[in-house]
Parts: sequence; structure tokens; C-alpha cells
Amino acid sequence: MLNDTVCNVFLNLHTPWTLEKWHIRAALRQNGIWVPDEAIELPSQEITGPHRDQHGKYFSIFLTINKKERACVLCRIVLFCRDPSEILPELDLTAEKPLNPEPLFPGAVVPENTRSGVRWDRSLLSDEPPPSNFTYVPLPVDITRVVRE
Repeated sequence: MLNDTVCNVFLNLHTPWTLEKWHIRAALRQNGIWVPDEAIELPSQEITGPHRDQHGKYFSIFLTINKKERACVLCRIVLFCRDPSEILPELDLTAEKPLNPEPLFPGAVVPENTRSGVRWDRSLLSDEPPPSNFTYVPLPVDITRVVRE
């Protein structure tokens, strides 16, 4: 569930800010996810603003769950202001996780944050035979039987 979440982080267009854990905590809470600050791992590069070109850009964070597992969450900066003359282009905040999120800075989006965390090996989709080091592992269940039932 967390790996499929896009967390919109709302930040002010006019007031200078530096992204902190409490920003992420509040944004996650808007998605119904409660986490303590110590469970949030921000990117190593400091994120400061506001800069208009940050609007709609993505970055990755990590959440530590029960001090054992790490989940990667994709975050998007959404700059807002109350002055109608300065409003930035509207973003679709309900859209699915993008296939190729536009990173806030190089390396801001980690590979785990592609849709569903899956990277397809396009060579497996071709008609060519698999490479010599390819090993077939049969599934423990007959898929056709599961689909029919």
C-alpha cells in the first residue's frame, strides 16, 4: 500500500521553507497514514524553496515500519498561494502514481518508486529464446485451475 501511495506535500509559494519531517508527517496524515518523526527518512539533499519550478516535481522518502522494514514513498511538491493572480497550474491530485515521475533533482526519485515498484525486463517480452543463464522455476500452483474456479 505504501509503495503505491503518492504523498502530496503542500508548501507555501511565498514563505521560505526547508522541507522537514513534520511536513511529511502532515502530508501522510492527509492520506490517513500516521507515523512518528523518527520513522521518516528524508532525502540526503536538503530541499528548500519556494521555487516555481518545484511545483509538481517528485522525490522519494523512506518510512521505517516497526523498526524492521523500510517502505519507499513517492512524494510530490504542491506549491499553493491564496492570491488568485499567482496560482500555479492545477495538478491532478487524484491521479495514479506516474510511470516516470519528474524528479525534483537528479536522484530524487529512487527506482523503487516506479509504478508498483516493478521494473519490466523488456527482453522477456521478445520472441527470442531466453539467455543461456535463464532458469525456469515452475509455479507451485496451476494458474489455469485458479482462474477457472
